Amino acid sequence: MGVLGAACLLAGTSRALAHSGHSQREPWDVCKPLTLGEACSWERADHMIASGTCRRVGEALMCVRQHPLRPAVQHEHTPAQGANHAPFMALSLALLLIFVATIWALRRRETS
Repeated sequence: MGVLGAACLLAGTSRALAHSGHSQREPWDVCKPLTLGEACSWERADHMIASGTCRRVGEALMCVRQHPLRPAVQHEHTPAQGANHAPFMALSLALLLIFVATIWALRRRETS
């Protein structure tokens, strides 16, 4: 096989090789019941939703992402995007000032 033959072989398998080391099974698994070109999506380990279409990669179909990632359902312990933290920060600052003023007054009283 010459250089041209090797180049053609590599060009034909590069798409499959690009996804062969994929660490998640979800992109493959979601397309098992689907057909080529159907819309698909899965939730990643970081709770982001990836969506795209099922594409042929080697002998199997894989969900190839074509849209920006979007957050999955908001968890209660995670603050909502754009949450207003100003009241919490104001309360924290007020408590800190009270604490510093109390320490200052106690030390002043001890030196008198």
